[in-house]
Amino acid sequence: MSLQGELIFPKPTHFPNDGSNPHPNSHPHNARPTSHHDSLVKGFNMITVAAVFIGAIQAQIMSTTLDSEPDIAIRAINSFYLGGMMLDIASAVLAFLTARWLDRLSEDERAHLELEFCKQDRRRREGDSAQDANTWRMLDKLFYTWLAFSLFSPMPLLVLGVLCMVFGLFIFAWTQQHTIVASLFTLSAAAVIPMVIGDFFIGLDSGRRKLLIVRLSEMQGDW
Repeated sequence: MSLQGELIFPKPTHFPNDGSNPHPNSHPHNARPTSHHDSLVKGFNMITVAAVFIGAIQAQIMSTTLDSEPDIAIRAINSFYLGGMMLDIASAVLAFLTARWLDRLSEDERAHLELEFCKQDRRRREGDSAQDANTWRMLDKLFYTWLAFSLFSPMPLLVLGVLCMVFGLFIFAWTQQHTIVASLFTLSAAAVIPMVIGDFFIGLDSGRRKLLIVRLSEMQGDW
């Protein structure tokens, strides 16, 4: 799953209930398709909540080492904790600003966003990597790439913040705890890592996603 792909979340569909359809949920084919704009706004709002939640967890964890006798290990632990919390805060702020920017787009700008995103979706499905006929000047391309990355950076920043917290926890476990405790912590983390990697392996391939959906439907009774 790419980081950009992580930002796309399905939006609940709504049905008009003006009397012509007394049972608004009885005709799913009348649902308005989810637009890229709505999906992006909802995705960034969810990142904002997640970043605040993870940052609060990091602050609680950091309180266990702030008053400890300073040595090399404690300084390294606090450095990772503080760095991770800073990245989480930046992720939350940027995700909020991005969602707000998207929400402030005019109708014409939203239509242009939908057109361009649908065009890229079609190219991705067809395996076409060709670019539009219009060419970017080098400085313009660098400038707008920077602006685009500024809008799409909250998710990478959140991932980096979580990694900093995990590194700090590993150092804390192996320098401040008994070997048995550190070993159990490491085994627990190792058991989770394949699942995290699996999320990123899903990717944007439509065929793989559909096969995954089939398997999810088969497994839903197992939980």
